[in-house]
Amino acid sequence: MISEPRLVGTIKYLIYVSAFMPLIIFSAFLSPFHFGKVVVFRTGVEIIAILYLILIANNRRFLPRLNTVFWIVTIFTAVFGLTSLTSINLYQSFMGTLERMGGWFTFFHFWIFFVIMISVLRTKEEWFTLIKISVFVSLLSTLYGFLQKTDASFIVGSGGRSRIFGTLGNTALFAGYEIVNVFFALLLLLRKGISQNGRYFYALVLILNVIAIFSTAVRGSILAVVVSFTMFAMLYSFIGGSKKLRSAIMVLIAMLVVSELLLIANKDSNFVKNSSYLSRLSDVSPKTRTANTRLWAWQAGIDGWNDSFKTIFVGWGPENFNIPFSKHFNPLFFEGPGSETLFDRGHNMF
Repeated sequence: MISEPRLVGTIKYLIYVSAFMPLIIFSAFLSPFHFGKVVVFRTGVEIIAILYLILIANNRRFLPRLNTVFWIVTIFTAVFGLTSLTSINLYQSFMGTLERMGGWFTFFHFWIFFVIMISVLRTKEEWFTLIKISVFVSLLSTLYGFLQKTDASFIVGSGGRSRIFGTLGNTALFAGYEIVNVFFALLLLLRKGISQNGRYFYALVLILNVIAIFSTAVRGSILAVVVSFTMFAMLYSFIGGSKKLRSAIMVLIAMLVVSELLLIANKDSNFVKNSSYLSRLSDVSPKTRTANTRLWAWQAGIDGWNDSFKTIFVGWGPENFNIPFSKHFNPLFFEGPGSETLFDRGHNMF
């Protein structure tokens, strides 16, 4: 029989190991960056769940605390399950697709993982350990992304890529992951009692991750960085934070804004036109092709939601955006070879 301290220690260790999931790539599969991560994660959660059930069978102290956050996440998971049951494509809503690996079955594993984490990680230091690992992993993903700008054959997605996507396989997903870890790094950087070497390391991670976000050329994510850093500087100053840090952040933001304005002002210059990266950043018109396709896709989703009382109440079912999109397809999408005429998601998960 495994002793309780060893059982708790094993569960914590496996939770910490889960932070390395973003680095998993199955290069030979249909979806190299998604399939492997989800399969390994679900398997890991099931192993942790078995150990957790043994733990709570012997000590009910490790049952989850039924607070507001617990009920919000649990109710959302239940609604996710209900709308999967009423889905127009039951299997796809439950199991997702091989490319995306979504669906309620995967989300239920996230709920189990959430319950176990809030039950076993009881101290602030234990949560900080998980955050530190996440920040370190994000740095590895960033470095992998930078290597995608080379011709290294062992790097999936390499070949002089202008827009990197790290180990996440999608520029927008990668940028979102990096933004979370940028603020994790900032949180650790500002924490009291950290060593000087620790501050240097987290400052380095923060800088490299911000560079990685800009290297994705995802305009929404870049705007998110500017806005969130501005809000952070304001809030941090309200609680009596470092004036030097606030000033440094504001100077950085001013530099980014001025750089963007210069790009917009010179968008017709050969220097900007000859760079696909700079051309993308300088184009902020709402009439941009990619902006229009997103708006048309959202409109198809809204029209699909309005189709009937059932779709208004429970929708078409998770992972089924392709159905209302196809039903309310905007012919303006079709421009010949290379047209983006299929959206399996609304490009806005919320």
